[in-house]
Amino acid sequence: MATESEPIILFDIPSRKTTPWSFNPWKTRFILNYKGIPHKTEWVEYPNIRGRLEGHVPPGPDEAAPYTVPTIKFPDGTYLMDSRAISVKLEELYPNPPLPGINHPSYEKLLTPMRKIVSDGFHAIFLPLVPRNILSEVSQEYWYKTRTVDHGDLSVLWKTKGGKKGMDACTSAFQDVTKLYLENDKGPFVEGDEITYADFLWAGYLLFFKALGEYTVEEEGEDKGKTVNVYEEFLSRSGERGREVHEGLLKAVEKWSEVK
Repeated sequence: MATESEPIILFDIPSRKTTPWSFNPWKTRFILNYKGIPHKTEWVEYPNIRGRLEGHVPPGPDEAAPYTVPTIKFPDGTYLMDSRAISVKLEELYPNPPLPGINHPSYEKLLTPMRKIVSDGFHAIFLPLVPRNILSEVSQEYWYKTRTVDHGDLSVLWKTKGGKKGMDACTSAFQDVTKLYLENDKGPFVEGDEITYADFLWAGYLLFFKALGEYTVEEEGEDKGKTVNVYEEFLSRSGERGREVHEGLLKAVEKWSEVK
């Protein structure tokens, strides 16, 4: 078991300010804090991930990026990659306090609109903005090299599907998430007053939206040149009581968001 002298190591990718930003590692960090598991973060830039993890974990299915974060290292020296697998293993090793996980109905219920957000248009927003607003120079090069394999020139993606077009495409799915949270009015979580792993998934998305920062409207029209904050734009499109719902969730999970 992890101790303060022998903590679990959480591998994460730093922003330029050496702060977390990626939604996948946030899921694991939330669990570690929620369960009070001693841990610390080891920051790894994108091009160094393979060298740090190869030989410790089997490669994943993506040939372009076979080694990913989050990955954790246990005190016994074993490693585990993939946020889903990590969530299952941590619940097995540290069952208290319990956290309903991937088999709980809330998981698929929230995952459906979350996937829709990305597929409907948010990929055209975050793929260009991550290197522009978040990554260090060394990781920017890696990002462009790997992401253009599937998505082509990211500047073209931004001009054709990003910005307002991307936000317009995502608005319905944003509101679907809000509606799910409003189905139970007993608390800030999707199941009311009971937190589940699904809430950590969505909270990770919200923190990712915040990390994406701002962009300038390039489309012709009255808003051309306007500065848009991604997170605030999301809130404005998230439907009736959307701000209340999503800000309420972030406030509720704040006590489990410490970066160690």
